[in-house]
Amino acid sequence: MEKDSVYGASHTKNLQFNGKLEFARVEMRYKECLQPALNNLSFVVEPSEKVAVVGRTGAGKSSLYQLLLGFRTANKGCVLIDGEDVSKIDLRLLRREMNVVLQHPFVVQTDSVRKNLDPRHEFSDQELKEALTKSAFYLNAENED
Repeated sequence: MEKDSVYGASHTKNLQFNGKLEFARVEMRYKECLQPALNNLSFVVEPSEKVAVVGRTGAGKSSLYQLLLGFRTANKGCVLIDGEDVSKIDLRLLRREMNVVLQHPFVVQTDSVRKNLDPRHEFSDQELKEALTKSAFYLNAENED
């Protein structure tokens, strides 16, 4: 493990997740004087499980996202990915390896879908196609009726 000078988090150079996500007794407040946005929240998402988070305005959907990607930290409890506390993972590595589909579609790059999927050109077209197929976002046009 090494210490990151910018973010101060321990991390390994080649971060790869298996995909187990756990929120353990998480409480998060936007300000100490406010009620918790998340209160004693616990759940586990196993690798390969697909989960949709839905709810009314103010239910805590965006708070989950902010904790998961390290934009905020829990006041109590912890968020774990494969048993490692998110607050201990280098934010650049975490955000490079994770993605969340927001409730309001947002496209970072407007010139192509491919550039949105792989903005650093790290993967071949075939690798992207395989990832999309595994995630059920890709349909082969030859199989469509």
